[in-house]
Amino acid sequence: MRAYRLGLFLATIVVCAASDVSSDPTGFDAVSADIKEVCTQPATAGQHWSIAGTAQGQVNVQVSNAQQSGKFSFTREEWSGVQAVLAADQATDNASYRHCVETLTAVFLAKLPTPPRDQTEIARRLNGFLLSNHLAIPGRTYTDAALSSGFSVYPMQNPINLSFSVLSGSYRGLGEVINNPQFHRSRIFLEKDGVIIGVVISQSCSPSFSRFCADAYNNWKSSIEQIESTLAVQQLSYGGGSSGPFAKKGTSTELVAYDDQWRVYIDRQDDENSGGPSGVNLVVATNQQ
Repeated sequence: MRAYRLGLFLATIVVCAASDVSSDPTGFDAVSADIKEVCTQPATAGQHWSIAGTAQGQVNVQVSNAQQSGKFSFTREEWSGVQAVLAADQATDNASYRHCVETLTAVFLAKLPTPPRDQTEIARRLNGFLLSNHLAIPGRTYTDAALSSGFSVYPMQNPINLSFSVLSGSYRGLGEVINNPQFHRSRIFLEKDGVIIGVVISQSCSPSFSRFCADAYNNWKSSIEQIESTLAVQQLSYGGGSSGPFAKKGTSTELVAYDDQWRVYIDRQDDENSGGPSGVNLVVATNQQ
């Protein structure tokens, strides 16, 4: 399914979380503006947040630039830690100022409330994304005839073996494969006991046509960011072998989202000096397997 797996050839792993706060003007962007101001001039903190204590020993903080999502609750020990950062990291020291912003940003981000998520709306949007990419809906039952007539995929002779983080194992597959000098593209539906467990698009591109893979990756990423509130991001280095597919050095970028219903995975492989991705993959699987 994939041209290669990274396996033992991983050299480095960097993990971070990407949260969609741009659609909420009272979210973290507003909070971070106040944090930067306080780190610049700690004495003006009262202009950027208000503080109240409670009988349970909590410290409640309302950040000025934000409304409902700007309300935070700290233990007294946690709030003492915030004050210690402000006391130690003064704006006169540029490195300390950066440390203040980075530290307090992480502290407040961890406290930022997660908005309620409407699973019906998520399913509606993800179903639309799948259908727009000519993919069946995981978790639903289809006949082979319905998949062939509706999605132009046909039973594959051999089982499909997968090793993606969101979907692994051996499955009966129905698929379509497109080969031309510019790119190779496989669209595979994974079926178990008559139910579609997951769907996969796997595409590789020649160096001069890497834009086809880049466009696919960017379209998938943009669409999923509008549906799922959080994408976990991993960057992995590979290559360095003496021969074969692992001789080339490069980076794999992987995006993963989980929720009550779905497992979503997107990746791209960028060979060193390639100017764009040489391969991309999309996997959407049901969480009920």
